Amino acid sequence: MLYDSVPEVEIYSIDECFLDLSGLAHLGTDGVKEFCTRLREKILKWTGIPTGIGIGKTKVLSKIANHVAKKSASGVAELITDELRDHLLANLAIEDIWGINRRLGVRLRSYGIATAAQLRDANESLIKQIMGIVGVRIVHELRGLSCLPLEAIAPPQKNMICSRSFGQPVTTLAQMHEAIAHHAARAAAKLRHRKLRASVLGVFLTTNRFKPNDLQYSNSISVSLPTATNSSQVLIRFAKLCMTNIFREGFSYKKCGVSLNDLSSVDAVQLDLLSPAVDRHDEKLMSVIDSLNRRYGNGTIRFASEGMRQDWKMRTDMRSPRYTSCWDELLVVKS
Repeated sequence: MLYDSVPEVEIYSIDECFLDLSGLAHLGTDGVKEFCTRLREKILKWTGIPTGIGIGKTKVLSKIANHVAKKSASGVAELITDELRDHLLANLAIEDIWGINRRLGVRLRSYGIATAAQLRDANESLIKQIMGIVGVRIVHELRGLSCLPLEAIAPPQKNMICSRSFGQPVTTLAQMHEAIAHHAARAAAKLRHRKLRASVLGVFLTTNRFKPNDLQYSNSISVSLPTATNSSQVLIRFAKLCMTNIFREGFSYKKCGVSLNDLSSVDAVQLDLLSPAVDRHDEKLMSVIDSLNRRYGNGTIRFASEGMRQDWKMRTDMRSPRYTSCWDELLVVKS
């Protein structure tokens, strides 16, 4: 729908994107706002999803405008008009700017920079000293100078994390091995689906920091793999070894997970003379497992090391029905 409306779209996240409206400049501010209003109504009519649309000369300004749009009745706001933009930036807290977190906000406030307008008018050398070149780009964006062009083609993915909180506290290494094997298998399946391989695997675990009376412990470890891989068997083996190294008895663990880094395309894996050759039999096995799980549902075929009962899995008792993605949970209409 969006691609049919504008020439370029950058998918920024699962629920956010940037649109190139430069081709509508001849319509003026009112015309662009009317176009966005119609687009918002179309999205709501076709999908039932309410949206907010912010219009600005740069990405940072459009993000600020979107923040305003979410609170407005029309769901559309613009920061093209100078007077409106100056008024809003003067009343916008520094922490509400895209790219500035709370810790950085505290540091900027120590220099007397508490609002978006003060940041826009700040000395560039000072901002570079505090925030680096990224901060200078934010300043230029607040001034209406675009420094962050649209990325119509998403950059290649370089990392991935698979993690879940436990449904009940985990206290044994055997349970933790099951959980980390499950996360490693899920991560491997995602790699194969996206035609990627990973060269570095990381494992982490943590207790529940929201229970201060409990003993607290968290740790992580990373290991470089002999060869970039997307094999569930290989990733499970290394993930369990990593977990054995960082697990400590006497704690009630809340969460663990697997991180995969230095991802590369399956067609661009660099080998060396000492690396083991890619196991073609393993590739065929993974392909069969993926095919069966796609056909009969996730988890139809899984590794024994993932556990059978999986009592540690995250609870989903209060999950809303999945009307649009699960046949068994379709909405039933009774007359």
